[in-house]
Amino acid sequence: MNGFVKLLTCLPAILAAACIPAITAAQGNARFQEHQVGREGASTVFSYFNTTPESPDGKTIAYIRCEQEPAPGKTRVPAALWICDRDISHHRKVAQIKSISVHDGAETQWVDNNRIALFDDLKLRVVAIHSGKDLLRKERVASEIGHETYKGKLLYSICEGKVPGEPGIYELDCNTQEVRTVLHLKDLGALPLPAFLKKDSLYPLLQWQLSHLQYSPDGEKICFRIELGPKDDEILLGVCNADGTDIKVWIKPLHFLWYDSHSIIGHLSNEPDGKKPEPYDRRFSLTRWDLNGKVIGQMLAPRGNHLALSPSREYVASESFYQTNPVVLTLYTIRPGKQAREVCRFDPQRVTWKEKFHVNPSFSRDGKRLYYSRPLDATHNGTFFIEIL
Repeated sequence: MNGFVKLLTCLPAILAAACIPAITAAQGNARFQEHQVGREGASTVFSYFNTTPESPDGKTIAYIRCEQEPAPGKTRVPAALWICDRDISHHRKVAQIKSISVHDGAETQWVDNNRIALFDDLKLRVVAIHSGKDLLRKERVASEIGHETYKGKLLYSICEGKVPGEPGIYELDCNTQEVRTVLHLKDLGALPLPAFLKKDSLYPLLQWQLSHLQYSPDGEKICFRIELGPKDDEILLGVCNADGTDIKVWIKPLHFLWYDSHSIIGHLSNEPDGKKPEPYDRRFSLTRWDLNGKVIGQMLAPRGNHLALSPSREYVASESFYQTNPVVLTLYTIRPGKQAREVCRFDPQRVTWKEKFHVNPSFSRDGKRLYYSRPLDATHNGTFFIEIL
């Protein structure tokens, strides 16, 4: 019996103590009917992992269409914002975009049913979907923008060496267009860092990079990635109140999301002491933490990568690890007796890993669809969804 099977055998007792349901790891035989969103002839992409392309009312889908295909080592290209109806009809171009990174597209996120926020060549934009008009009266530069708006508000960061301004996390109110400082990067300097970090190998404080900003479901807290140095174990997860107070940090999962307003879920990368998890099958398995960095759920799903959670937290979707071939996208369920189901598998060729058109799954607003990317052929990436029956 290998280590992973042993852990699965012990899993009910572990999860019972933590009051967290297990996600079945066995592969099911069910197959899904796949629907293509973006049109042929050019690569298309959605947004960050777990950032739904659907408008709040679920009637409209937003996607990015590349107007030039990326070349090896050059993943920034001109593009355009497109939308279509939920039934994949009535495709229309909304706005031209100077430059995107194909990894996360234009990081598009809906403000409301009529406006989309996006990231264009280190600038924030808020676009009216019916007219294509840019709505911001003042140019706003940013290093990164957050994953999803909350009640019309958008998170973004300023990092030294990327754009001018004091490094930190900021919030743009898309309704009033006022900007509020959440925290200054220098506020992180007094935090106690994990003991295993070698301070002489870290970047100077003001060169730390802030990204993957996410509001908690109730909007009262923010989590974010802090890149302190060049090594994988020199990246921390930060959590603070929405006003920047009560900052806490611990070792960052590979990718992370809010599970609810009181816990974080993601793929385990390192133990608190910086060491790789043992046994091996725990590495990059789905794990849940409270807001003090304490593990409250282990081995909730096998080794994964980019992840998405359904709104009800009934489903989790993730693809296989970096550089695997084929890539397999799997839908896991937390309902007792339900097996995990393979959504699709594909040869990534150069599109998924070299050009970084990552799978980046996300769910629909009602949790009944799973959206994702995969290659169309040896050159182009496509955008798809399946209905969860």
